[in-house]
Amino acid sequence: MNVSVTPELERFVQDLVASGRYRSASEVFREGLRLLEQAERRRLLEKWLVDGLTPEEQAKLPAELLDKARSELREKIQEGLDALDRGDGVDGEAFFSQWKARLVEAATVDGPLPVEREP
Repeated sequence: MNVSVTPELERFVQDLVASGRYRSASEVFREGLRLLEQAERRRLLEKWLVDGLTPEEQAKLPAELLDKARSELREKIQEGLDALDRGDGVDGEAFFSQWKARLVEAATVDGPLPVEREP
């Protein structure tokens, strides 16, 4: 497989190799692809939570990853139900505002973006 990159990306890869952090350009690209694969899985898991997945999208995720996500989601739901039973409820608007801010922060490479606040 041959890959063409911009001169800027080529310099970036060369700098990473020269730093000693990576032994070769191939190692840099493999690491980059692993990170891209993780990002794609996160994107699909977020889509699964919000909108659901098509069968094609679901096939891109390992079954054990979806099983783990389902299990963790069930645990979190049960924790929330238990908290409500104890009277430890959280304001829904505040929760979703914080959740949106966390998702925006996690999705950005250059740090958090400003989050729209509800009045």
